[in-house]
Amino acid sequence: MADVLTFAAKKKHKSDNLLRKILWGIIIILVIFSIIQLFFHFFIAPRVTIKNILIKSDIPFTEQEILRIAGISRKEYYFLINTREIQDRLMAHPLVRTAFVQKIFPDTISLKLEGRVPLMIALVNRNNTSIPVTIDEEGVVFQIADMVKNWNLPVLSGIRFDSLDLGIKLPHEIVPFLQGFKKLNEQHPGLASLISEIKIVKNESGDFEYIVYPLSFPKGVWVGRKIDASIIKYILLALRILEQEGILHKVSDLDFRTGELVYKMKEE
Repeated sequence: MADVLTFAAKKKHKSDNLLRKILWGIIIILVIFSIIQLFFHFFIAPRVTIKNILIKSDIPFTEQEILRIAGISRKEYYFLINTREIQDRLMAHPLVRTAFVQKIFPDTISLKLEGRVPLMIALVNRNNTSIPVTIDEEGVVFQIADMVKNWNLPVLSGIRFDSLDLGIKLPHEIVPFLQGFKKLNEQHPGLASLISEIKIVKNESGDFEYIVYPLSFPKGVWVGRKIDASIIKYILLALRILEQEGILHKVSDLDFRTGELVYKMKEE
């Protein structure tokens, strides 16, 4: 019986010693890891600078302009650079629609920019002079005067600006209509190209409605608050029928807000 108890005691002692060794081993490993980590953060990380900058952009900016907007001086330390702050600075520029900033270990930062695409042109009156501006599907004015390059766009009329600066936005209620036109332009560019002007009208209740002016017809048509391919097809067909019947020139008002074309004749 005594032999059994002695064997059990020795076995327990060996087990305790093994467990103690394992614990000490873990502690030593953690201490070494902590020392390495402290050494890295205090002596290595502060000396790792950004050496490579990768830029991918469809915006007509030079590399120096992009770095200036991003606030990058080429002297930043890799582990101290804040990609979110750089991305926010880039996104704040009126010409930038999206920006993505990424650090690539050990010494590279990547900047990817996507510019705004003009959807419509508006003519703004300033000092008795009409100044062209371009507007994208988010209602952002991002090109003014000489910055405007693409003139083959429908005119957006009926809007006024208290001040004219890059980055100003149209009322957010107008954005869904602009996005609807962008979708029309992407899916049916031929139909979108048949529109010469879209006029914004604020009704008595404060809501915005729209009058569409087709390119080949002298009449505008009320379309309510949305626009899509089916609406434009119906309007063009109806105008063509009225023209063929010889009565289009006698029409004073065309309204499609109810889903059916209603027109009024001019008083003779």
